[in-house]
Amino acid sequence: MSGVERSWGLFRRPSPSVRELDAAELAQQAESDDEADLVEIEIHGESFRQETLEALAGPKEADGKHVVEGVTLRCEPSNPHDPNAVRVEVMGQLVGYVARDQAPVVSQGMQRSCGGVLEERGLIVGGWRDRQSEGHYGIRVWLTRRDADRIGLKPSAPPPLETLAPWPEIPKSQRDERRLSPSLADLQAKRWGSKVTVVGEEHYQDVIVAALPEAWDRHYCPALVELAIAPCNPHAQHPVPCVEVRIAGHSVGYFTPKMTDRYRNLIERAIEDGLRATALATVRQAEKGGVQIWRVQVEMQRIS
Repeated sequence: MSGVERSWGLFRRPSPSVRELDAAELAQQAESDDEADLVEIEIHGESFRQETLEALAGPKEADGKHVVEGVTLRCEPSNPHDPNAVRVEVMGQLVGYVARDQAPVVSQGMQRSCGGVLEERGLIVGGWRDRQSEGHYGIRVWLTRRDADRIGLKPSAPPPLETLAPWPEIPKSQRDERRLSPSLADLQAKRWGSKVTVVGEEHYQDVIVAALPEAWDRHYCPALVELAIAPCNPHAQHPVPCVEVRIAGHSVGYFTPKMTDRYRNLIERAIEDGLRATALATVRQAEKGGVQIWRVQVEMQRIS
């Protein structure tokens, strides 16, 4: 995961997207408005610290991880590879480093204004395992806007926003659809949902690429998907009914049998009511079977 999933402008705020839902989840825990205004920074190196992240978040599960943690950023001027290195620690354990292109600004600002140490918030993600795929653990980290300003982290920090394609606008829910992702109201009531990993995307890479915005130059993109019940996943060993995931009317993958059992009734109720079942999703580049492909993860609301 690491930087591959987060190669976007530091201050770009998609609307509304999984990134906003994640940030909103952290904002709910803030004790003041200042602490709720968050700026995400890019983290690298989690792939080398998978055992530590697993010890912190727990063993891999079909749904993956979504664990809120306190994070310490600590300057490491004695680092032999980069004197501007900034460690990312959870409970005193090293889990990654601030991305190299951002580290000089972050490190120098931290040493100048706060003695080289900042206490922030993070979210351990990834860490899924099902019968067909497995994902690494990663961590996302947010600074409060006050701390970002204090250390001099400005919107002009790389990558420059003007070189990036506009962030996709996810349309609001329409009268003919039922959106099955957690809403901001759900998050305010602490009804977190699940991140459901789609399988079989390797067979639909041309469809996924065609659905990306023109000139998209990053490795992560929000999307709106439609969910339907298919007779089977044609690429699975056992032909059983499953949830089919579509983008712009074209299949891009399927839920596993376990996730199909969990959400089938929810989707079928929407369809029986004459509505399209939709959900927010993330399309991201990740490794599968030693090959870098576009993968899809769907945000589903909590099942009571």
